[in-house]
Amino acid sequence: MLTPGQAKSARELVWIEEQWLAGWGCSECAWVFNASDWPIGNTLEDVTRNFQMQLSEEFASHDCSGHPRSKAAAAAGDARPAIRRKPAHRLRPQSL
Repeated sequence: MLTPGQAKSARELVWIEEQWLAGWGCSECAWVFNASDWPIGNTLEDVTRNFQMQLSEEFASHDCSGHPRSKAAAAAGDARPAIRRKPAHRLRPQSL
């Protein structure tokens, strides 16, 4: 069994695409990022940076034990078959 410090370092911020959800979540539990408010900023870069900061802070502070996976998913050993691993630093908008 992992210690709390090990469990925290083993998890990753991942992009999840499912029928009912597309967004950032935890690779180890059912936690998904739900922005409390639209990030503020005077420029798109400010808004993007503030969004990234809010996402990073909420991910780092969440407790996986408070967001357990469903028993069926845990038993199957595959929490989310539609996880697409995208680094969180790639949140910058694409050029138009």
